[in-house]
Amino acid sequence: MTEAKSLEVQIDYVNGTHGSFLMHVINNLINDSCIMPFVKYQAGSAHKIIRYKNKVAEGDHYSVNNNKDALKNVIRITMEEDDLLMVVELLMHRWNHFDPDKLDKDTFYKFNKSQYKTPLLRIYDRYNIGMKQDIPRHILRDYFKHTLDVDFFSGLLGESLSKFLMKQQSMLEYSDLDVKCIDFKFKWFYNYEDFKTGIKSIKDFFNLEYNDNEDTLNKMHIAFLENNPALGMNDVYEIFEQIKNNEIVEIPKLRLLQEAWLDLQLERLTNKRVYVVDYFTNSAEKNVS
Repeated sequence: MTEAKSLEVQIDYVNGTHGSFLMHVINNLINDSCIMPFVKYQAGSAHKIIRYKNKVAEGDHYSVNNNKDALKNVIRITMEEDDLLMVVELLMHRWNHFDPDKLDKDTFYKFNKSQYKTPLLRIYDRYNIGMKQDIPRHILRDYFKHTLDVDFFSGLLGESLSKFLMKQQSMLEYSDLDVKCIDFKFKWFYNYEDFKTGIKSIKDFFNLEYNDNEDTLNKMHIAFLENNPALGMNDVYEIFEQIKNNEIVEIPKLRLLQEAWLDLQLERLTNKRVYVVDYFTNSAEKNVS
């Protein structure tokens, strides 16, 4: 192993965009090791505390927590609007420790355990459901449709999670600071070739000294995907593209947030509210093709 320089790199990121994982990838490569940092019950999060002999990278929500003074050599993880479906799915698992697709059972109990408890409990008032009752899937779908809308705000439900996340992302801005910064796209985590290229760019940008160990990189990426609930969420994008092209589309069984996202896009496309109990199995059922 080649000794690394004492340079410290800060990873600045919004909740759910894999900053801890990126930190551990870099430190594993620096230390020529492959120590898995994943906490299984947190749905793919890399939050184990690992005491590396030579720690070069540190990840935190520097900008969001108003700690930009700590920034000098920065990797900024960039999230775009079309990443929100995956990020919201991740946060539902991590903040709440529940699977949104199982939320229609023991709903109130799961809400009460959630870090996102306050906005979730507002569903009872918004949809006039008796407190402590289970909430049916079609109502959860309608609620999460608002959650995924980056423009949504109402007096009862408040600001959507997507709107909140994009506001946080806009805080990762350093024009008035003397920092050295390279961007790493959230999307790159989900494509190995993009991921590998991004890691190499970081190494070159900061002149980090370590042996390129693709075996370590590949093992960590495989483990990252294995326990990741966001994997495959964006498959619904292709379904919507087919609908926009006036194709009669068979709709496979979708996850709750995928249904909510598709309803949101259909409402934007048709200027009509989409609200059904049993989800449709092809686009003709909704007269949207």
